Amino acid sequence: ARTLAPAPGGALIDLASLEGMVRRLTEAFEREGFAYALVGAFARNAWGRVRTTTDVDFAIAVDAATLDRLRALLTAAGLRVRKEVRTYGPVPELLLLFADADPDLKVDLLVAHTPFEKSVIARRVFVETGRLSAWVASPEDVLVYKLVAGRSRDWADVEEVIRTQTAAGRPIDWDYVRRF
Repeated sequence: ARTLAPAPGGALIDLASLEGMVRRLTEAFEREGFAYALVGAFARNAWGRVRTTTDVDFAIAVDAATLDRLRALLTAAGLRVRKEVRTYGPVPELLLLFADADPDLKVDLLVAHTPFEKSVIARRVFVETGRLSAWVASPEDVLVYKLVAGRSRDWADVEEVIRTQTAAGRPIDWDYVRRF
């Protein structure tokens, strides 16, 4: 049986398809030598009790020399660009993608440009679960992303990550969080 979750706009997302997309992308990023970290709800789930999500977010290190190789990898993975945000320079800051096979499957790539985004990649942690093995943003980096986003769901995610890390005896590096 498929597990479906409602996406914004009322569409239903097949969660197994979303996890499969994450697995294919992380394997392709590794194979092609792209440094990445899961951010957003998938990263939050690594550091707290699991909650459902209907999209996947990555921070990724890409420069002008590797951008075409990344685009080819995304096309081979069955993804197309829905929107590209480029403020300066040849490399976009954000690529919003959708899956050819299921346009409701959304993938967001945040290209590491800022010191914080570069730090996310440098501090990433390899996490292995029964269903997924991937590089994930550290708990502190997840907190920064969530605090900046500031939606009610993000505040709940912040509380969950703090509660879970505290219960596990893993202190949060608050100096790092405050810096960003």
